[in-house]
Amino acid sequence: MAMAAQAIQERLDRGEKPRIDNFFEWKADERPASTEVAEGILRVCQQDHEEKKLPYTSRLLASFYFAHFVDRGYANILIRMSERLRWRQLVILAILAEKDRYSVRNGDFKGDAPRTQFVISVLYDIFDLYSMALVALQNDTMLGITDADPSRLVVHGAGAQLYNLMELRRIPEHERADVLTALSE
Repeated sequence: MAMAAQAIQERLDRGEKPRIDNFFEWKADERPASTEVAEGILRVCQQDHEEKKLPYTSRLLASFYFAHFVDRGYANILIRMSERLRWRQLVILAILAEKDRYSVRNGDFKGDAPRTQFVISVLYDIFDLYSMALVALQNDTMLGITDADPSRLVVHGAGAQLYNLMELRRIPEHERADVLTALSE
């Protein structure tokens, strides 16, 4: 929670205004959405074994305090999705969201079997993101891992929301290097 508090303070210091809807209000029959969401994020942080995810999960909570477009239900969906994602999948989302900065492979892996177990596991992570509807393959569908074409994969829907709300743009380049190599082969 300290990381989330720090992220909230940084945003306040930049002049951002917290949401002014009923997100923080008690109702006669239920507690505020902010309390429920904070407890959900706290549970995710306590139970997740991938420590590298913690700052980004904390930023998700901080973003909920400013994002007027995220209601209680959508916040809970995003929390559940962030809980399900592995660290490497967050890295993949960041790379794909910013792929105009990189030279990624142009073409799928159908006729060119992946060379290493690492590349195969990255393709499984991409297929999982596709199955969750966090990424899409432009003008095509993915029926298996070899259908992944990094040049045509786009982050969309809840994937784009997670990228923005978790501030995945902050993932350092050295954390992206191995995945980027796999997506460039």
